[in-house]
Amino acid sequence: MAGPVPGRSVVRTTTRPRGGDKGSVPPGVRGGRAGAGRTPAGLDTPGGGPGGERPCERPGEFRERAGPNSDDAVDGDAHEHGSELPFGELSAAVAAFARSRLPAEPRSVLPEAAVVAMVEWFRRRFARRFVRILYVEFKSFVARHDPDLARADPGEFEDPPTDYYDRFVDGLFAGGFTDLCLEYPVFARLVATQVRQWVDHLQEFADRLEADRERLAEQFGATGQVTDLEPLADDTHGDGRAVMRVAFESGVTVAYKPRSVDAGAAFYRMVEAVDEFLPTPAIETPAYLARGEYGWMEWIEPAECPDEAAADRYYRRAGALLCLASFTEFRDSHFENLRAAGEHPVLVDAETVLHPFVDPDRRPRPTGTGSLVEDSVLQTLLLPYDVETAGDGHADGERNGTLPVVAGIGVSADPAVFETVETPTVRAVNTDVMTVDHQPARVDRGPNVPTVDGTELPPEDRLDAILDGFESAYETVLSLREEGRLDDVGLPAALAGIENRIVYRPTMAYARVIRSLSSRDYLQDGARFGVEMEELAVPLCDGSVGDPRPWALYDAERAALARLDPPRFTARTDGTEIHLDGTPLGVHADESGLERSRRRIETADPTGLREQLEFVRGCFEATPAPSQAASARPPAEPEPASDEALRREAAEVFESVREAAIESDDGYDWATISRRPSSPG
Repeated sequence: MAGPVPGRSVVRTTTRPRGGDKGSVPPGVRGGRAGAGRTPAGLDTPGGGPGGERPCERPGEFRERAGPNSDDAVDGDAHEHGSELPFGELSAAVAAFARSRLPAEPRSVLPEAAVVAMVEWFRRRFARRFVRILYVEFKSFVARHDPDLARADPGEFEDPPTDYYDRFVDGLFAGGFTDLCLEYPVFARLVATQVRQWVDHLQEFADRLEADRERLAEQFGATGQVTDLEPLADDTHGDGRAVMRVAFESGVTVAYKPRSVDAGAAFYRMVEAVDEFLPTPAIETPAYLARGEYGWMEWIEPAECPDEAAADRYYRRAGALLCLASFTEFRDSHFENLRAAGEHPVLVDAETVLHPFVDPDRRPRPTGTGSLVEDSVLQTLLLPYDVETAGDGHADGERNGTLPVVAGIGVSADPAVFETVETPTVRAVNTDVMTVDHQPARVDRGPNVPTVDGTELPPEDRLDAILDGFESAYETVLSLREEGRLDDVGLPAALAGIENRIVYRPTMAYARVIRSLSSRDYLQDGARFGVEMEELAVPLCDGSVGDPRPWALYDAERAALARLDPPRFTARTDGTEIHLDGTPLGVHADESGLERSRRRIETADPTGLREQLEFVRGCFEATPAPSQAASARPPAEPEPASDEALRREAAEVFESVREAAIESDDGYDWATISRRPSSPG
């Protein structure tokens, strides 16, 4: 639990005794708690935007531009103590200022409710990013006036006092915000950046929505006004852009993606073509509207299976999808990318299909077991597994202990807990005894687990259905290859020439950096801010990453993270050069996804099928199936244990151990697949 921080607070306030006259407020504050027309000094003064992005050009601009429509965003019942975001008065005022910067066009295209929803998203992101420095300043202020209260546990109070909190907020609106920006210049730059990004994102979305009205009606039946607009994550890519759920008056909901959806559209066209030859139940294929740099997708709503027979069909389809994803080098298919829509498993994001291959030795992760994953069905991340080495090490230090819980084929609807990623939890919000605890991040996994009448149906109980679907799809691909019909179904030719995403580091690695960059020290000192990002360069310096070392990728990571955006690297399915935001970085993958997929299909055979089936079994801790050769052999007669027989047996054992080894520059390693989560490290 974070306790009070002694020392001065940079926020100016008036001094009055605890429980004193609330009518005594700092000069310049026009009374009451933060609401419409109440603006932190610094947003409406020329000095309020250090860092190159100035929120306002002249004093008073906020109040003039906020307009009457901003009242709903910053006032009302949502701002009572205990029901709002931490320091919600400040986030409401900054969000209202951002709203005032919106041009007229988005306001005419989007209804009030949609704009308000985006304002609330802005506030949530503001609170998540900056609660730490505001909390430190607030606790310092309370500790200076009442040390005992600063150390008090919120549980000791039935009705926690708010006197000091009110004074602190009053101070923010009477010059304290300017002081805060001067004390934390990186904070000031990031606030201005968030305002700009929000305005640009909403303007761009409104323009695209208006341009695509007829196409949306034709493709999805989406007509009428937007009735609901929901960003699907607080994290963004591409300079503050987010995937959004968009509902229309016609009752249709679609997903808006501020990036190309060509990969998803092409992947499902290929799946549809292959599906004609599969003995498994038909695979659901969502509709797309591809518009170049962005696109729209049919909304996939999680739903229950009607009965257990439908659940069996779900898992047969899941097995077939798993096989096709493996053949097409589909990566990062974690729990957020697969939805259980009744009896249909649907991959909702295909941006990593035909993922370019980067040798494990060139990636910032421990090496030694990379080929075990890269050359198997495990690379899809659809299966729940952990990789343990003989020395109790792990194949992927960045995801240590998390792989079993993030699999696309969900093993449980219980929230996933990530011990290595912390999130702040605030108690006694916006009171004098407000406290911030740090808890492991928790993520809902319910939408990717099939259920019947509210009862989960985990994959280990339907393993035979998964294996049957996988085997059927694998054998179908072999038949299509032997008949020379792969090009007819576009496997993988239909995916050529498409932009896709390359996963250079696990997203959680960036999440941890962004979390650190939101702390007091880094928001106070630009040099420290840069040093924290340099942690990403360690594998490039300590020999973990081999030559040629991709320094340009590291530079691009720094540029994106300076905006608190996880970088989104892209390539082409038939190329190797890596890009960020459309700019080539001069760094190349070792092999294109298209080449690797073709080679995987060309070398597939019955032996490979058996190996992949055993990987699937191992992920669910099932007993390996006996080999056909072993089953065909008659029981061996006992044989005297002569020296020669023992030597021969020892040689065979040694050879089998040698063949199971994974060779790297550091020597040999052995690994096993396990569902048992490792202890995070």
